[in-house]
Amino acid sequence: MKIKLYWMAIALFAVLLNGCQLVTPNNDHSVTDSGELEVPPPAITVTAPPQLNMMIDWENIFSPLVDEMLKVPQPISNKVLLVSDVKNNTNDYLPIEKINASLMQVLKKKSQYHLVDKMTVYQGKQALGISADDKLLSRAKMVALARYLKTDLVLFASIDQLSTTKDDVNATLELLSTRTGEIIWHQSIAHLPDMAM
Repeated sequence: MKIKLYWMAIALFAVLLNGCQLVTPNNDHSVTDSGELEVPPPAITVTAPPQLNMMIDWENIFSPLVDEMLKVPQPISNKVLLVSDVKNNTNDYLPIEKINASLMQVLKKKSQYHLVDKMTVYQGKQALGISADDKLLSRAKMVALARYLKTDLVLFASIDQLSTTKDDVNATLELLSTRTGEIIWHQSIAHLPDMAM
């Protein structure tokens, strides 16, 4: 009986050891003076975002849209405009920060509105509990932010198509009333951009 238990224990021990793997020493690790094993961080490869083979003059794209927007009479009191980040509706990489800056530049040049600056938008987002990095704000959040900042209007912008074969850009601007939530003005444009290779 004792012999059977002895052999069963050895068999069980053999089965357990069969599942174990030996660890081979790795030359990348070093031991510090205190006896701790130092493991270097894994190498991380960062890939650059794809580049467009054409440079687009975004101010030239937005300029006719802003001109059309300014022709529409709007019943507003304080003439303060909150501009949402440009939404990329294409399947292509777009330099959104550059496009946002171009839209703001066109609005500053041509607009009769006072534009809400980035710091005020940041502080408003903080007060409402919206992440400062949240670039994909819903319309409801943008209207809530506009109401908090006491602006009358919100401007939404999107790039809807960017075709390298036809060399055209489809862009849309939409002006929304903060008080009523209604769309005051909406315009899309297919535009042949000025390109530099």
